[in-house]
Amino acid sequence: MKDAFISFYENHEDDYLKSIWNSPNTRFILDTNVLLSLYSFQKESREDFINILKFLNSRLWIPYHVALEFQRNRLKVIKNHRIYIQDMQKETDDFLDSISFDDKILHTFKNKFTSKTKHLNIYTKIEDIINNISSEIEDVKDLLKEEVGKIRDLITDIDQDKIYLTSKDYIREEFDYIFSGNSLGNNIFDTQAKLDEIFRNGENRYKNMTPPGYKDEKVKENEVFTFNGLTYKSKFGDLLIFKQIIEYSKDPNIKNIIFISEDVKEDWRIVENLNGKKILGARPELKQEIFIESSVDDFYIFDINNFLKYTTSFLNVGLNPSSVDDIKNSLSVNETYQDVEDFFTENSDINNILKKEIKNIIQNHPNLNLSFDPLLLKDLSDLNLKIENLNKLEIINLENIKLPNFPFFDKKYEEIKEYVIKCNAVIEHINNPSNKPKIEGFLELLQRLIRVVNLLIDIDTNAR
Repeated sequence: MKDAFISFYENHEDDYLKSIWNSPNTRFILDTNVLLSLYSFQKESREDFINILKFLNSRLWIPYHVALEFQRNRLKVIKNHRIYIQDMQKETDDFLDSISFDDKILHTFKNKFTSKTKHLNIYTKIEDIINNISSEIEDVKDLLKEEVGKIRDLITDIDQDKIYLTSKDYIREEFDYIFSGNSLGNNIFDTQAKLDEIFRNGENRYKNMTPPGYKDEKVKENEVFTFNGLTYKSKFGDLLIFKQIIEYSKDPNIKNIIFISEDVKEDWRIVENLNGKKILGARPELKQEIFIESSVDDFYIFDINNFLKYTTSFLNVGLNPSSVDDIKNSLSVNETYQDVEDFFTENSDINNILKKEIKNIIQNHPNLNLSFDPLLLKDLSDLNLKIENLNKLEIINLENIKLPNFPFFDKKYEEIKEYVIKCNAVIEHINNPSNKPKIEGFLELLQRLIRVVNLLIDIDTNAR
């Protein structure tokens, strides 16, 4: 059976992967999002990553359309990084400006004793205490200024290269060197007729949800751009990249493809939900297509973290542990943003103002370390409606759930989710006619659970 359905199998044993990593017939292909992600890495981490790319040398390749998308999106990514740096600097400055200790209440308390000369010893003692407190307050202010200064220094370290929209771009210069000659693919869709043909083919693929790229259809439906006399439809960008990979893989000397991409949508990867989202291997349809049309025997998709893990392990390439941590943290922000994009794609009826607000939060505050769960937000909203209906029927008198401003949850995420499930279960019992004799007990339990949910949301401070 395996021979007939080979695209459903994927060997992840270390010895097998090591043989692929070391094979001269393996090609490492980078997606656009990998190139752009380097702008969010700290300098040392970026240099480590670039050194790994240089080490792979002749086995490294990017499709023409990846390079085109990189050139088109580079300035937007730089702008967002500048916003990130400016936002952190502003937050530290605002924090410092907000530090104030109002000592009016101390002086008011002291002045109450000024006319009471028979309590002069008390007045003197109070004056000494207030002077001591005032002195300690000044010491605290100085300490805070010193610590905030250290934070500013850390922000400066993050922005060592100071890449601006009009400045020298060290990252692109490195890519110009790495992806020269045979490391950059040719544009196999070099006429409008060829492009239009792939677009027509893409329309049929997307109708049948044939990967890759169909998840971009709604998001980029009407987005077009022109380059070098050719008009492109953005929603077919992934399809163009995949077709260029297939054409490149027809070289009989290429037997294994490792595609490194931060795209974790289900039109590239197998995605399953089991105690959270699980991102697995490449879609079997993709593997089957490339196996049939090219000469490769293996097609893998790995994200940057796994690519680095296997490369450093199998090829004995050194990578600073701090670089690993920095890259993981940088990419976790990208993953959150991807989750946001996926949610909006699947819920196109959501208010556009809310979409814009949430996207701005992610872009302008990339240091947010929150759980993104729009479905929990929906559950909370549904719970509100159920409680409102019970109130209208005068079955119960409860306060509504206090919804967070946006679908992000901090340290109390799991507890909030657990109690929302409990509340819904109790409401099911209340609405069941056979439970009327026990209704008072269920109502009392629901009231307690609602108070707990309110409390958890109130103390989930970062989600406010």
